[in-house]
Amino acid sequence: AELNRLRRDVLLQLSAQRARRSDTEIGTYTDIRKFSGTSKPPLMTVSVTKTEQITRNMRRARPAAIYVPISEIMAQPDFYQAVSAEQNIVASLPRVVRDDETPALLSQLSALSQLGIKRVLLGNLGQIPLAQSRGLECSGDFGLNLFNSRSMAAIKEQGLVSATASFEMTLPQIRDLSKPLPTEMIVYGRLPLMLTENCLMRNRSGICACHSGAVKLVDRMGEEFRRLFPSDKINKILTIEASGIGIACIAAQHFGNAPVVFAKKSESINLDGDTYCTKVESFTHKRVYDVIVSKKYLGPDDHVLIIDDFLANGCAVLGLIDLVQSAGATIEGVGIAVEKGFQTGGKLLRDKGIHVESLAIVEAMDAKTGTIEFREQ
Repeated sequence: AELNRLRRDVLLQLSAQRARRSDTEIGTYTDIRKFSGTSKPPLMTVSVTKTEQITRNMRRARPAAIYVPISEIMAQPDFYQAVSAEQNIVASLPRVVRDDETPALLSQLSALSQLGIKRVLLGNLGQIPLAQSRGLECSGDFGLNLFNSRSMAAIKEQGLVSATASFEMTLPQIRDLSKPLPTEMIVYGRLPLMLTENCLMRNRSGICACHSGAVKLVDRMGEEFRRLFPSDKINKILTIEASGIGIACIAAQHFGNAPVVFAKKSESINLDGDTYCTKVESFTHKRVYDVIVSKKYLGPDDHVLIIDDFLANGCAVLGLIDLVQSAGATIEGVGIAVEKGFQTGGKLLRDKGIHVESLAIVEAMDAKTGTIEFREQ
């Protein structure tokens, strides 16, 4: 009995020790010193991805800094050595550098000072000691996601000479942000938001177009549409969702950045007096859709160029024409990327007196052999 009592006492003591928590050390929060920034007029900086973007007009604008990928600088060192004598060239470092790539990056950083380049733009904390080991100043890019005053203070402690505020911040938030060092904000341009080692398209379809020049091809399509429709009256580009939107947006750049309006498809929709509506039968999906455009985007003063990716039986284009006519606008023409010449859509539109231009016309297709015959134009 005594032995069992001792055993119970030991177990109780062990259980009590296991349940006991050590005292948590409570620290002291110290607020940071706030810096309101300078009242001087803002300066303009420019970030490019390719050397050819550094035009004479850009250089005449005298930006405070031109951010250039370090790979571009290494590819044309003589050019950047000459330019850096007149312009503040800053080397932009890659957002991802693996351990086995670090020696090559260090070699590139060492070469920068010989070209007269004294500062780098980085979006990775691990690159700060690399650049500083080569005597280079560091500026923080958007990849650091500097979203509050404490992160700005921390970056200053790392020795950075300037920083870029997160592009997700609003103007009032940037205004209220403590600025212990010169702070930039992105006001225009495109951002590479995602980095991936594997091609997403190839994983899905087995085909990779990352280096095929597909974007340049679309841009050439836009140039050709401008040549085929030279009218300076065109002030609106109209397409239908979804695959025509990309082509229309690229083409709009060649028409004075004309606004792009896309008609929205819906199988069932409650309409009010603020939209134009027509019905379109989809050749691909064998469905009839209500297609709508807000009245605030089309009006009697508009001269409209309709652009779409494919023309088969012409139902989609006829629907868009109906929307334009409902708005009292003027149809300047219809631009098609690929027309199926063996179907009736093209003939139907041209017989109505519509100016139709197709960049390519498929005369015939053989599903068995996989051959495609194009019409000579």
